[in-house]
Amino acid sequence: ELAQQTTGAGTAFLRWRKHDRSAMGVALWQELMASTSTPVNLLADLHAIELQRITLNMQISLLHTLGRLAQECASKATEAEDAYLRRLKSIPPALRDQ
Repeated sequence: ELAQQTTGAGTAFLRWRKHDRSAMGVALWQELMASTSTPVNLLADLHAIELQRITLNMQISLLHTLGRLAQECASKATEAEDAYLRRLKSIPPALRDQ
C-alpha cells in the first residue's frame, strides 16, 4: 500500500509499505513488479503509480525547500531593514538627505 510518512521537518511523503508496517520502501514495489503472483494487467498501473509517487515526492521536496529558503530570505531582509532603520534614527533628520 501507499502511505504518508512524515519527516522530522513536518513534510509528508508517500512511501510503499506493508499493511503491518513490517517493511517500507521502493523495494516493496520492486517485489510486486517481480512477483509472478502480481497479475500482468496490474503491472502498467503499478508502474504509473510509482512514477506519479516519485514525481509527487520531488514536488513536495522542492516546495518544502523553497518555503524554507523564502523564510530564511525574509528573516535576513528583516534584519537588514532593522539595521538600516537603526542607523537612520541615529542621524539627525536634516543630515539624512545629504
